[in-house]
Amino acid sequence: MQDDLNRQSNSLPQGEGGNSQEEPFSDFGPPENDGTAPDKDGPQKDTPSHGATDGEGDVGAGKEGHNAPRGGKKGGKKFVLWKRPERSPRQKYSRSFQIALSAVSCAAAVIFLMLGYFSGVLLATGYIIAQIALMLPLSKRFYPGGFLAYLGTVLLAVVFGAAARFWDLVPFIMFFGLHPLFNSFQLRYSINKWVALVFKMAWFDATLYVIYLIIFGGVIGAGFGDSAVFDFVNRYIWLFIIVVGSLFLWLYDYFMFRAQIMVNRLVAKVKK
Repeated sequence: MQDDLNRQSNSLPQGEGGNSQEEPFSDFGPPENDGTAPDKDGPQKDTPSHGATDGEGDVGAGKEGHNAPRGGKKGGKKFVLWKRPERSPRQKYSRSFQIALSAVSCAAAVIFLMLGYFSGVLLATGYIIAQIALMLPLSKRFYPGGFLAYLGTVLLAVVFGAAARFWDLVPFIMFFGLHPLFNSFQLRYSINKWVALVFKMAWFDATLYVIYLIIFGGVIGAGFGDSAVFDFVNRYIWLFIIVVGSLFLWLYDYFMFRAQIMVNRLVAKVKK
């Protein structure tokens, strides 16, 4: 799934001068010529592979040597926990543009977060839309601006009245506000997608458990009297959180990657 997102992120609109290096999540160089494509001087001649000599068996050996992975190793890809990205030239943006993009991101996140907060019913929707708004500076790899936009969103939400029910901001502070920043670092530093997914599942499950303790007081269905269903849920709450929460995070994380690609395209149209 992660490979498909990386390929789609490489197809984002290019910036000035046709330099695609300015777009985030596209640090991939041009494919190397493996000998199958013709050179500029003309089609390549049929030449024997390295180590191949006359004879029927040697021809097969030459084909195997041509198709074998580089380094003489066979099999799939080697497991890599994370990989430091190669430095590549990219377009530099002015400090004023970085500040403006981060400020717009913070303002939009505060508006949608507070709308969800005061409505009560749409609180989770406010988390999600505010998270998408925080993707704006990350589309241009303004990581400090992205973190400051998250921090400013939390502080302004408290100033504008969220301090009365501060526990309603805990899910956004613990997970939703930082989730897009972690996804950006995951792609930037090529962190193994399965390791990152397991970490985010544990992170989201821990957030759900804190919600269970703070918002629900450690008891779900307390106002409904005695109920065998609620008693069963409270008894095995960890099992419900791990199973249901992890499955939800798997799908949610995929759609947030897609949302980041859409935000990248939107910002690329604004700033060319």
